[in-house]
Amino acid sequence: MFSFLATRYGRDKTGDELPAELARRETRLKRIQEAKRALEERAREEAKSKGTAEEKAKPKAKMQYNFTDPESRIMPGADGFVQAYNTEIAVEADCQWIVGQRVTQATNDKQQLAPTVQAVEEQAGQKPQEVMTDSGYCSEANLKYLKKKRIEGFIATDKES
Repeated sequence: MFSFLATRYGRDKTGDELPAELARRETRLKRIQEAKRALEERAREEAKSKGTAEEKAKPKAKMQYNFTDPESRIMPGADGFVQAYNTEIAVEADCQWIVGQRVTQATNDKQQLAPTVQAVEEQAGQKPQEVMTDSGYCSEANLKYLKKKRIEGFIATDKES
């Protein structure tokens, strides 16, 4: 009997192994379940940051998960949407030296001014005296933050209708 099985399936097989197609499906199902858990955790973290009930938090229908780079996010790009990160780089105006940098998953820059100023303080060892940004950072909260920190801010405004 053994020689028949060895001849038919090979020496290291018995014939009752899971077919490759089903094994792939099983692996794929595990990966999908991992992604679902990750999205649920992301929804709980989002709820926690907003101060809402974590237990009731559920992933939004459009939430996405990238299997090859789970920490990246879908972000608007020049030619549509791309899987990416958002980098924040602070440059000293005269010498053009990078004095602070950070990488974030957030697509919107409005929440990135304060953390980037903090990055400059940590990485360059001093608080900036002035900050100049594009309109992506323009918000009342950012203007109040700069005033509180006593930093002169030059922030482009959004287009007015």
